[in-house]
Amino acid sequence: MRDRQFVASALPFLRRLRDLTRETANLGVVDNGEIIVVNQIASREITRAISRVGGRTPMSASGMGKAILSCYSREDVTAVVERTGMRRVTNRTLTSREALDHELERARDNGFSIDDEEFLPGLRCVAAPVYDSQQEVVCAISVSGLPSRLTPERMPALGRLIAQTAAELTSALGGTPQRPTPLAT
Repeated sequence: MRDRQFVASALPFLRRLRDLTRETANLGVVDNGEIIVVNQIASREITRAISRVGGRTPMSASGMGKAILSCYSREDVTAVVERTGMRRVTNRTLTSREALDHELERARDNGFSIDDEEFLPGLRCVAAPVYDSQQEVVCAISVSGLPSRLTPERMPALGRLIAQTAAELTSALGGTPQRPTPLAT
């Protein structure tokens, strides 16, 4: 992740996601308990909702963050929450550990996570994790767009497409696609 080749390897996958979905495609990594968008292919739609490259988002308030957290152990999720908190960013932000655990379980079951205007009003996001050759989650990819286009009815198909693309990127990076395993309670 620390070299630019990873970002370059992801570009064709992000472009394909943008072209298939007509939405903005993103690549994010974890830094100090937050997600940083390290690359983005903007939607060609006239009206679009995008977050900026280099922008930081709390993991618990982002689709990419929740995709990555869904791969963490319960102890690692606890450490992130204790270090960064779960501050309210919008009126839809998850602010309880119980709500976060529910969303992470849903992400594990589905293979993708959703940010439903939890970080920016007017921005929805669907994301999936990407793994390295050590079977460790290293980043996430997503598409983001306006709620009028990323409707609840469209989310499952988008989620499956993004999860499949994340698995393909994982393979291209020499990794093995994984399904996050449920955590013991």
